[in-house]
Amino acid sequence: MHFNDKPEFRKKLVEMATVVGRTITADEVDPYFKQLEEYPIDLLKKAMDQALHDRDPDDVFMKNALVTVPEIRAAFEDLARPVEGEAGPIASCKICGGTAWITGFDKEKKMIAWPCKCLYESCKASLDNKASAANAHRKRIMKAYEYHQKKWGGLENAENKD
Repeated sequence: MHFNDKPEFRKKLVEMATVVGRTITADEVDPYFKQLEEYPIDLLKKAMDQALHDRDPDDVFMKNALVTVPEIRAAFEDLARPVEGEAGPIASCKICGGTAWITGFDKEKKMIAWPCKCLYESCKASLDNKASAANAHRKRIMKAYEYHQKKWGGLENAENKD
């Protein structure tokens, strides 16, 4: 999400709180926003709905509780998985076989792993100009990819060169 998505995110969180008979303050919205800022707002709103829907309706303890960040993340991961028969850019990658990582051996025969081009492209596409933990993580992945690309000239051939 971008900072300008915060009003839309706040509105969705207030709506979810209303559904479970709760109210939520601005101070309570901020931690949710910080924890979930790495996700795109459109998919996040769907994940929030899904997290609420996935709850057990007979659970009296959760009946009036706000949906938690781990519940939203789990729902997001379920929504982000490619539908069977439809492969996303990482799942359909021929180089890494959908794992997003390449493995090989260094000259001392120790196993090493580095990001595949599909993961690099995914990180690059979702990178924005704000300072966040999610962007820092994306940048580390991109830097690792670029390092291995420069060192070996091609990730898929890296273990054959040295």
